[in-house]
Amino acid sequence: MDFAEKAAKAALEAILPGARLIYRSRQSNGEYDFDLHYPDGRLAAVEVTISVDQRQMQTAAAIHSRKRSRVIPASKCKETWVVTPTPNANINAIRGTADTRLAMLEEAGVSEFSALEVSESKQIKAAGLISVLGDRVVPQCVESLCDDLMLQAGGVISSDGPPEIILGFPIYHGTVGPDRAIDAGKAEAWKEDNRKKLGAAAAGERHLAVLIHVTNGLAWTALSDTDPPATLPELPPEIDHIWLLGDVGRGAASRLVVWSASRTIHWNKLVVDLPIAVSPIRPAPPRP
Repeated sequence: MDFAEKAAKAALEAILPGARLIYRSRQSNGEYDFDLHYPDGRLAAVEVTISVDQRQMQTAAAIHSRKRSRVIPASKCKETWVVTPTPNANINAIRGTADTRLAMLEEAGVSEFSALEVSESKQIKAAGLISVLGDRVVPQCVESLCDDLMLQAGGVISSDGPPEIILGFPIYHGTVGPDRAIDAGKAEAWKEDNRKKLGAAAAGERHLAVLIHVTNGLAWTALSDTDPPATLPELPPEIDHIWLLGDVGRGAASRLVVWSASRTIHWNKLVVDLPIAVSPIRPAPPRP
């Protein structure tokens, strides 16, 4: 089982008293993932999927690489920096040139920067307002750094050790509301492959469990920080129940936020504590 399947099995068995999820190891013909056995003998089919932003997941994986640390050695910088890339930044490019480029900022007397300041600076220059708003114009080395390496922000931090550059995780921007999580689940529910697998099941009930990965930032934040509406989900005819799971645990354990609903039961929210971690990549929480 992969980590999404482990999470779904642990969560559903914790929430449904006496229920057991038996993994179907043979799925060569596109069958669903689990047989859900209720204590009264009823049988249900469970398919597990994951909702990710593939681009952001690749970026997070590149930062959180097992082979390479989040910390970039610094030989030219005199200070320790923390830099935050955009979700689609080239992490290898940052690793290769950040030391040189940040040292240039130090020489220019710059100790912090942000893409928002760079954007405002560009607008001032384009409007010919430097004589009026010149104090808001950033040095060219800052503008080039943000553009070339696709950085959202950066700054010097206090450090007792030798200078180094620490890669932060991308910050996601946008309005966060329950619809973000529900739309992520709906997108998975209406995918043809999930409908096909559950539509072919002979079981009396058909469940779709969707693990919303932290790299799907706004949907993950909505799941963990908001409450679902008291409405019924929009489900295709092949699916009777839907479960949205978000791993908000830390360390060796997991805490799953779970939203569930069915054709006749409105959305509701539960929190399930598990004794083991289920997610291999768990960056710092995104910010709306």
